[in-house]
Amino acid sequence: SQFSQRRDPTDIGTLTAFCKRVKSRTNLKYLCLLTYADYKATSPLVWSEWKQSLLWGLYLRAYEFMLKKKKAPEAVYKAHKQKLLDAFDEGDARDQALTHLDLLPGGYLLTMNAGQVARHMEMIEGLNGRKAVVSHRGRSGMHEFTFCTHDQPFRLSQLCGVLTVNDFNIFEAYAFTRSDGTVIDVFGVEDIAADADGDFDDRIAAIQRGIEAVIAGELDLDEATERHAARWRRTRGTRIPAAPNIKFENDLSGDFTIIDVFAADAPGLLFRITRALSREGLAIGRARISTEADRAIDSFYVADASGKKVKAAGRLNDIRTALENEVSQKL
Repeated sequence: SQFSQRRDPTDIGTLTAFCKRVKSRTNLKYLCLLTYADYKATSPLVWSEWKQSLLWGLYLRAYEFMLKKKKAPEAVYKAHKQKLLDAFDEGDARDQALTHLDLLPGGYLLTMNAGQVARHMEMIEGLNGRKAVVSHRGRSGMHEFTFCTHDQPFRLSQLCGVLTVNDFNIFEAYAFTRSDGTVIDVFGVEDIAADADGDFDDRIAAIQRGIEAVIAGELDLDEATERHAARWRRTRGTRIPAAPNIKFENDLSGDFTIIDVFAADAPGLLFRITRALSREGLAIGRARISTEADRAIDSFYVADASGKKVKAAGRLNDIRTALENEVSQKL
């Protein structure tokens, strides 16, 4: 359950470490069934479509990994790249897809399907002369928002803030930057708006306007998230604060340091965490967001400005202090 909720099985190092611990496909089947039974037996409220998708996604990727005995990351990336390219017709479409994929990191190849790749290519084409392009689609009882923008510091934090103030609760985030500076960020979100039966096209348009306003410097996200948090505080009432706990993992991923943040859940928390990580000069590759009762358990795959893991003890302590200061502030 911890691997499915907090770790990303599209990261080769994470998947390799998981399969090494599980050891066999038989063990994998039993563990998947046992985890499902444990979820269902704990409480009817614990199991959800989102947790189901995470558990099943981990199982399928681990089963395939063990079945084909994939070991070298290059072989895994190559196989998935070829699978994506096979979905495009020979000619210009395939050539454009190849150019697009060659500009992106390996994690993109493992995370996105051919339909998403085609949509991203259309968004990039539509970005010409614009600050951002937003796309939406429904996904297993949730919503998926994709943003295509130009790379700038704090970009992921800004996107988190815009989704938050528009009453979307973020469950996962994937951040990809092409080598030409084009950003493709994909979010899995839950709609928590009271007027969820309204025109959803208006909500999408509001997000488009919001990110354009932020990029243009016309919207102060700090002020907007504070207003949002104040509104939800009145709805939710007073809660007992929980001391934050920050943990680092440097052995699971070959490319990223994993930061686990345990803190009292609050509106705008993800915006504040991603902003703090950006202030520390860290690039966020992906994030897994989960909540147990009133406790947020958020995991971030990060790298430093040079694209390396963060290993120095002093640097890790600085990051811990920055995160603890940020999440301890009253929302």
